[in-house]
Amino acid sequence: MTSKIYKFSSALIGAGRIGFQHEYDEKRIKPASHYGMLIGNKKINFKAICDTNSNNLELIKKNNKNINLYESYKEMIIKEKPDIVSIATWRDTHYEIMDYCSDNGVKAIICEKPISENLKDAKKIVSKLKNLNIPLFINHRRRFDSELIKLKTNNITHYVGEILQVNCFYVYGLLTTGTHLIDTLIYLLENTEGEIKSVLGFSNTSNSFCPTDDPNIDFILFFSSGLKVFVQSLDMKSYDIFEFNFFGKKGKLSLKNIGRDIEQFNIINSPEHKGFTELNFNPKKKLGGKPRNQFGTLINNVIETLNGKSISYSNGDDSIKVMKIIEAIKFSTLKNKKINL
Repeated sequence: MTSKIYKFSSALIGAGRIGFQHEYDEKRIKPASHYGMLIGNKKINFKAICDTNSNNLELIKKNNKNINLYESYKEMIIKEKPDIVSIATWRDTHYEIMDYCSDNGVKAIICEKPISENLKDAKKIVSKLKNLNIPLFINHRRRFDSELIKLKTNNITHYVGEILQVNCFYVYGLLTTGTHLIDTLIYLLENTEGEIKSVLGFSNTSNSFCPTDDPNIDFILFFSSGLKVFVQSLDMKSYDIFEFNFFGKKGKLSLKNIGRDIEQFNIINSPEHKGFTELNFNPKKKLGGKPRNQFGTLINNVIETLNGKSISYSNGDDSIKVMKIIEAIKFSTLKNKKINL
């Protein structure tokens, strides 16, 4: 006799690309969207979707006639009473929606990054959710990447020795994509390098393809250990990039191809100059090599947390750290000087 699986009811707000449409990108590992992670989990009773775009709702109706559709998230939450709400809307709506969810019986909130438009709202909603004991899961998706979880557990120093320098590249806006990059750096480096203590930002007008309200900014992060991390933004119209290079005394570790590929490089004697060493051009070890099931890890983390067996891998406090750094980078760029946090 099999034991009954208890299901948490859920609802989705936002059926755009990351909310729904990525699920039908044939190249993406599934689940590839908030919709996919909710519909595909046996412990989730996925009841309803809300979107203000009627075309998005029509597309869902063609693919799933068994789910309730709404244009008002407030009406949906009141009528459906979901345990879990997943928010995949524009960032300027995140605070308002989370605030309403917290007042109307929602037990857990999944929210796209960034947590809010500004640090003030981020602090307010995180404090409120803590007081109400509502766990929050921000989709800083590298925290749900099985290979990066291993890197975090082992520490980057296990692969390269003492870290000497790091350089990174991103595209399409400091708040939109830089959020992911900064959070990943905190996640991977905080155990060995401590906190980010100061920042220095530089305007990047040559690579201008970005949201109109979210510029590309180059910056340096200064960790309490003394480590400096150099970050540059590139033009997404040329190509997508999300890359990290960790240089250590014993070699180099690269996260490249949007983080999909992880390569470890050791040190060899120079084939050209006697008495000198170089980084091996060929990787000593390759990790990853294909996309990982990050959305699957995310929803399992939510379920385990609601069952009292885990805690959020990407909580509000983590997001507040990122928002503090982003606002400091913007201010540093404006004032053309180094800013202490």
